[in-house]
Amino acid sequence: MSARRTSTSRRPSASAGSKGRCCADCGSGDFTRRGDQTLIRIDEVALTYSIRELFQQGVVIRSLRLTRPYVVGAKMPDGRWDLGALVKRDSREQTRTGPNRPIEIQSIEVIDGRISLQDPLDFGPAHVPTDFQQLNARFSFATHRSAGR
Repeated sequence: MSARRTSTSRRPSASAGSKGRCCADCGSGDFTRRGDQTLIRIDEVALTYSIRELFQQGVVIRSLRLTRPYVVGAKMPDGRWDLGALVKRDSREQTRTGPNRPIEIQSIEVIDGRISLQDPLDFGPAHVPTDFQQLNARFSFATHRSAGR
């Protein structure tokens, strides 16, 4: 079976209604919001996958490309970072069981990313920059079935 390429864009003219279009509605590209603040925005998400590989024993995505992702982080009144609140905490967190099926993303590419921290990030006398621009990366990701399953 051949690979399928899917892309989602906030530009309305980009492949609207075409076959293989990602089912996710990216709307304006703002994926996560807290109140009126956008925490994560991605201009374009593109996937390459084989339908068969999505339904076999493990999920395989051949490539995931994120074009111009923009992540904004700020501290909440309690001192925690708002980005940390995006991670779903499970009451079973101490007994981490992992996914039911392995997940593999063979190639993840970030193009022209940006991270902006609204509050200073200090570690004692070390001051970390709060704005990172033109971030580019290429890596892969894989999880494995937990031993207890």
